[in-house]
Amino acid sequence: MIKTQTVLIPLYIFSHENSFPEYNSNEQKLEKRKAEYQVILERLDGLEQQGVIGAFDKQTIIDLSGDVIKEIAQKYENVQKGVADMMRGALIETEATTLSSGRQQR
Repeated sequence: MIKTQTVLIPLYIFSHENSFPEYNSNEQKLEKRKAEYQVILERLDGLEQQGVIGAFDKQTIIDLSGDVIKEIAQKYENVQKGVADMMRGALIETEATTLSSGRQQR
């Protein structure tokens, strides 16, 4: 069940699309949304560490979420910089973590 719910995260982003103009012009609301996405990323990390999802699943969810945000927030620079950059940062962090974990296992 949890794995199925995590796959829906990119779709969850669509539920905020109508609020993007407000997030773009209101730093407090954008920060609140960024905090929410940070919690999502932390939960994905936890699920991966528990073995509920694999590194590939986690990466796919992050990639798809980043793609969704990038596509639907094109007109909202602050949303792009805030939330989309978080997802790209998670991508880089995850790839680095995966690479270093792979080296340690050898």
